[in-house]
Amino acid sequence: MKLKERAEETAVERIVACLSAMNRWATIDEFVDALDEADFWDESFHSKVEGQAKKQFIRRMIRKAEDEADWPIWANVKIQDAATGVEVRVYKQESLFDVADYAQVCCYHRQAGLRHLGMARGYRDRAELFDQIRAALLGAKKIAQLQAAWSLTNGKKTRLGDELFTQLQTTKDSRKAELLEVARASRQT
Repeated sequence: MKLKERAEETAVERIVACLSAMNRWATIDEFVDALDEADFWDESFHSKVEGQAKKQFIRRMIRKAEDEADWPIWANVKIQDAATGVEVRVYKQESLFDVADYAQVCCYHRQAGLRHLGMARGYRDRAELFDQIRAALLGAKKIAQLQAAWSLTNGKKTRLGDELFTQLQTTKDSRKAELLEVARASRQT
């Protein structure tokens, strides 16, 4: 792994750790406030901010630039830089397009649309799987039923993701404690 990739991964891990307590929908301003409170920002961050802020400002202005039909003036696509082999985003005014540019933009947005559709389906499938397993866990009336419900998670941890899997483990453990308490109470009577 390259040093830059490792530094970015470490930053991502730090951000995840700082923001993990935020267990609701939050605005970007709330994220900034949380990272401020956690004293996240260091000198290396401040040294990069000016250049990144300029880029972010330009991107935002380009996105807002529209013609009289409320259509974007600028289009963007991702291409592989011939010199470095790195994927970069490039921008061009539609008024300067030729036929090949239109084809490239259409292809790019079609691929992005397919990716977004795949993401939407993935989120839907994760939610349905989570709800199905959670309902089975909560509906279990005996330990054997709880075990059968938990077996629905076999081979599904990656698909569910760590957060949803952990929530299901908590639900299972809580339901197990409830069922054991009911069993103890019924033996005492």
